[in-house]
Amino acid sequence: TESTLQVYTSLPRYLPPLEKAVIRLMEVHGLRISEVLNITPHDIAQNGTIRIKGLKGSNNRLLSYHPEYKYLVDNKQSLPLKNTGYSRFYFYRVFKRLGIYAKIGTRSNNSVTHFFRHKLAQQLRSSAFTSTEISQNLGHKKLTNSEHYGQ
Repeated sequence: TESTLQVYTSLPRYLPPLEKAVIRLMEVHGLRISEVLNITPHDIAQNGTIRIKGLKGSNNRLLSYHPEYKYLVDNKQSLPLKNTGYSRFYFYRVFKRLGIYAKIGTRSNNSVTHFFRHKLAQQLRSSAFTSTEISQNLGHKKLTNSEHYGQ
């Protein structure tokens, strides 16, 4: 099975700061949109470190501060985003509008909001990371959960 990742170079010149911060957080760390939408003010430390609560049986992990998602850190009182009208469907439409998607194997559907998870896994594989390290980076408890990413 062959995968195709849409060529993704950079975000448009102007993108609302919240959308940009969410997309960069997903891009840098290969997060699920649900993980981002569930970040609460208590998950962000004073130094900007963000705790991601593992969903779908995945492990919790700590993310170091990155200036690209400063907007989320500075506006943490408005979190979690899922309580402010943002949803995975909202960001699905944002990704589609920006042309961000992955065609995975012979599946008829494109992977849209999981694009960055596939991209991160592909980058880690090409950098000779082990399957265990890739699984840990994606927050998976089981090695088998990461096998289809980045293939």
